Amino acid sequence: MDNITHSALSHASRATAPEKVPLSARPTSQIPVTATLDKNGVQVHFLGHTYNAKLAAALSPQQFSKAQAFLLNIVQQNTLVSNTAQIQLLTLGQAVYFPMPKAMLALANRNNVSERKLVKLGNKNEGYLLPNAKVSDSELQFNNGSKLTLPMLTSLANGEYSVAVKTREQQLFLKLTPIQTKIPITLDSSHSSNEEAAEPALLSEALNTSKTNVNHQYRTLFSQLERTPLPQIAESRSLTAKLPLDSANQKSTPGPQNFLTSALAKAGSLPRTSIKQSLPTQNLASEMFKLLPMLNPESLLSLSEPKKLKQALLSLNSLNISPSSWQAGTPSHINTLSLVCQLLLGQRAIENATVPLSTELTNRLAALQTRLGFSPQILSILAATETHKPLGTLLNNLSLYQHQSGAVDGINHWYFAQPYSINHYQEQFEGHFEQSNDPQESTNHWKLRLKFNLSSSPLLITANANGLDTLDNTLRIAVDFASDNQNLLNKVKLLSPKLTSKIEQLGLSVVAINTQKQAVPATLLPGEHYLVKVKV
Repeated sequence: MDNITHSALSHASRATAPEKVPLSARPTSQIPVTATLDKNGVQVHFLGHTYNAKLAAALSPQQFSKAQAFLLNIVQQNTLVSNTAQIQLLTLGQAVYFPMPKAMLALANRNNVSERKLVKLGNKNEGYLLPNAKVSDSELQFNNGSKLTLPMLTSLANGEYSVAVKTREQQLFLKLTPIQTKIPITLDSSHSSNEEAAEPALLSEALNTSKTNVNHQYRTLFSQLERTPLPQIAESRSLTAKLPLDSANQKSTPGPQNFLTSALAKAGSLPRTSIKQSLPTQNLASEMFKLLPMLNPESLLSLSEPKKLKQALLSLNSLNISPSSWQAGTPSHINTLSLVCQLLLGQRAIENATVPLSTELTNRLAALQTRLGFSPQILSILAATETHKPLGTLLNNLSLYQHQSGAVDGINHWYFAQPYSINHYQEQFEGHFEQSNDPQESTNHWKLRLKFNLSSSPLLITANANGLDTLDNTLRIAVDFASDNQNLLNKVKLLSPKLTSKIEQLGLSVVAINTQKQAVPATLLPGEHYLVKVKV
């Protein structure tokens, strides 16, 4: 039986707050699995499939029999061009539970995660997994560098533990499970353990379908459209006559705004592989791009223009458009995705309705179909191929950032993810803007973080505004660049004089531009993705 340590409740209130240190571990994923050992070796079972596991070190029957549970620890190496990863099989011992320390709850609240949400997350069989951590006396040192001092930990043996938040009878517990062994493995030769009940998911899917892996989601959507043939295309009207959607087709002219694109290119942002957009004319993708040029994200060059960037960021508020606004609004990439998705959902509602839809809604859907320029044949093919599913997944994942935005402890937090295209490759950059809601502080004190997925390594840019310069009354700003790739940081140093000049042209005073070699978090999103507070 699992050991529930009730006596630690009084100690939890005395737990100290976590030490705020930079993240120092690569983005990881942990997948609970079952494992079996027979004469043929070790098999790992998850997602409805069985994989033969090739272990880098032998696992004895005694070690195997002592394991109470197993985890796959997947360390991502580069999620932009390829999804390579190092995989470890962790064997776990007997779990120990402590009442949730108040310091952990306060930390979660600072990350916009309510206790109610934690209770929901902890209802999973394995609980809500946090980064692994080492216990040393009363100190819990997470692998990402953060620390907690919890007096109840003195009852545990020092060592490395799997950490999770677990809900039992609507009460939160901190679950610590000792890690007995960590063995690097490779998985191959998968086959369904139950073909009728198995989910159609493979290991590659587990690695690729991260909530913030927008490149994978765009690739899924566009590949599905490209694979759908159109033997005969009915006459369809283009949106260009109705909507000013030609901005995606305009050729950009050289100018000062090219600096961002040029700088990122020099820093290694251009992918080594690209997704071709010159698609055959006989498939659904080519017809969709012809009708809706803004179905593809805007180019990074276009977004380097301040007005275009402002419009694109404001368009993120149109992820959910009410039917009364279908004919209004400024056309944008996000607006286009949302309108197509809502039309397909409306068409699905018509097909599955047991009673007729209202005349008003039917008329609005017909008007939306006309606005988008879809012929009945195009609409029926989109419905038959269930295009609404990958499209809805993409929009839902982009909306994660809206859901995490809000005010916490007097600080306004705005999270956003802006999709873009570069060399016919779809990606996104993430942002997190912090500003006090105190009018005396908000104007001259704020913090902005931007995360780019470059081909060589992710890059995190942090800008801090710290008041006005006493000499010329300009806003003082410090910019920090973080990456685990030293070559990338060296290129940033070479470009820093130009960057300083560009910032000063905006009327700001550059205090410093710094670079630091450290791992970058998989996402800037707090909460479900990173409960442990990270300071960068």
